[in-house]
Amino acid sequence: MRQPLLSEGAKELSYEIREIVKKAEMVKAAGETIYWENIGDPIQKKHIIPQWIREIIADLAKENDSYSYCPSKGILETREISG
Repeated sequence: MRQPLLSEGAKELSYEIREIVKKAEMVKAAGETIYWENIGDPIQKKHIIPQWIREIIADLAKENDSYSYCPSKGILETREISG
């Protein structure tokens, strides 16, 4: 017997970005040019990741804390700075 992967309440979740992307796809299908800045994929945009960023990522990958979950609302210190 298979165990369900999602709880019954999961169908109540929504991700606004998915709705925006659906609308953008409709606009694109109508012949308009779409700039996918909301997705933020630097490689798709042909940007080169600077070496200093690669080094930070490589160092973080060596720390066990990098593989833990953060609070669902984000890191408090970051929210306080940007809020």
